[in-house]
Amino acid sequence: MAKQVWQMRSRIMNNKEVFDRNGVLYLNNLLSKEECDEALLCLFKEKQNGNFITDSMGFNLTYNLYELDYLLHRVKPRIEKILDVELFHAYIYSRIYQPGDKLDMHTDRNSCEISITVTLGYSGDDIWPFVYLTKNDTKPYIHFENDGSRYP
Repeated sequence: MAKQVWQMRSRIMNNKEVFDRNGVLYLNNLLSKEECDEALLCLFKEKQNGNFITDSMGFNLTYNLYELDYLLHRVKPRIEKILDVELFHAYIYSRIYQPGDKLDMHTDRNSCEISITVTLGYSGDDIWPFVYLTKNDTKPYIHFENDGSRYP
């Protein structure tokens, strides 16, 4: 009796394939701890100086904060390499979440062909998941400090 050998062919999907399949791509260690700390310090300073607005859902936020533009330019080549795509800057949207905050499901505006969410830090012991409606289901992603994700 001849012995049969089965060879499994498998390969690792590239980032584009993962995103196309799931609709979300987790970006581990997108920023350094120092970059996150620097950005957080800037955000809280701007909030303390009254440069944040409160939106209709009660969130504290700011658009296109000049002081964070450097961070976008620092991280842009990293994201382009991960996604294998050339990016064009649209805007920076910064929000500070408080315990109990919940962002309702929404779709970003059309100009956001590629959106990236980055967790800069947490206060307290709780780590809040981001829950995305993917192509297959609703899936929670736990962002640790300096992690991000690409979503539709």
